[in-house]
Amino acid sequence: DVGRSQSARWLQCSVDCASDCDGEQCSYRETYSEGSSISGHWFDDLVELGNSPTENPPVRARMGCHSNENKLFYTQKANGI
Repeated sequence: DVGRSQSARWLQCSVDCASDCDGEQCSYRETYSEGSSISGHWFDDLVELGNSPTENPPVRARMGCHSNENKLFYTQKANGI
């Protein structure tokens, strides 16, 4: 929950992205040739990989929060790819 996180933040249109805005938030939408689509909003948060913050300090990473998925995102079985 981005709203309850101390480090996550929604990406804002005027600062963090040049296009694809939904209100004040950066948004994305991907449509595939068979008709499936996925859409949502961008946020960033701190990500840590490894075992020690001193050896692997957290970095800010951009991620997407899906708010709409349709067609094959629900019906296609996982194939390991």
